[in-house]
Amino acid sequence: MIVTALRTGLRLGELRGLRWRDVDLAGGRIVVRVAADELGELHPPKSGTPREVPLGNDVVEELRAHRHSRVHVFDSEDGAILTPSACRKALDRITRRTGLRKFGWHVLRHTFASELAMRGATMRSIQDLLGHSTVVMTARYAHLSPAARRETVLLLDSWHSLGTVPKIRS
Repeated sequence: MIVTALRTGLRLGELRGLRWRDVDLAGGRIVVRVAADELGELHPPKSGTPREVPLGNDVVEELRAHRHSRVHVFDSEDGAILTPSACRKALDRITRRTGLRKFGWHVLRHTFASELAMRGATMRSIQDLLGHSTVVMTARYAHLSPAARRETVLLLDSWHSLGTVPKIRS
């Protein structure tokens, strides 16, 4: 579930409500049609409209290994939709066991957006993947690391190696 969150940017409610019929492993995509609310009832996603999220090879392999015959991709042993509390407790256990600082599920969504931004994805592409209605909201998610910000500034050094001088714009 963590790998899927990190590689798709799905909200916790979307992960909890994700059904196998909305996952196309052969085509490498998920169609986000529903999200589970606090009571485990399914509703349209926050944006109100379905969205398609392509899957990288790593998450396809993880989902393939996780495949089972129940309706929901991530559920309890009896097939019930996971509660937000159970998801929080599981993440807390994992962070404690691995020695990571405690964080919530939404951090994984921010990490997805930030990693894409640091690798050169456009804000518009990230906006579509996250299902945001505005790029302003997406910009709040796509934080750059100090190293990525430095790499961006170093792009300006390339004019020197090319033997050209940048034009001064007024």
